[in-house]
Amino acid sequence: MLNEKKIRLMARTAIYEKHEGKEDLKINQYCSSDYVRFNMLKTLIGVTIAVFLCSCIYVMYSSQDIFEIFFKVDLKALARLLLTAYFLSLVVYIIICILYYQYRYSRAKKRLKHYNRNLTLIEKYSQNLSVTEDAGGNEDNV
Repeated sequence: MLNEKKIRLMARTAIYEKHEGKEDLKINQYCSSDYVRFNMLKTLIGVTIAVFLCSCIYVMYSSQDIFEIFFKVDLKALARLLLTAYFLSLVVYIIICILYYQYRYSRAKKRLKHYNRNLTLIEKYSQNLSVTEDAGGNEDNV
């Protein structure tokens, strides 16, 4: 006889494995701090590249104005201003990154905990089914 609860649990776990499970298992390979640091490093590199590319595009777009300003403005003050803006944007992105990836890690842990609980229930249902089948089989033979 089919156990409907077991079938539902198996369907839920299969759907989870197919969708979020793959990503959650990858996340679970790291401890929380390593996962956040690794993604923070990726964010730091991405922000640096994005700022560099945007700066290059801006310089090419307004090169005439920049060359005029270049000879009139104090270059040390301009460099300080640009580096300050870069580091402030970097700090904002890193804070957002830390909060986001900590949240993602905790959600993955919760889903994996629920997934493992479902697997344990499926195993218990399977053991109970085999015990009842053995008991039923022995009674028929006696």
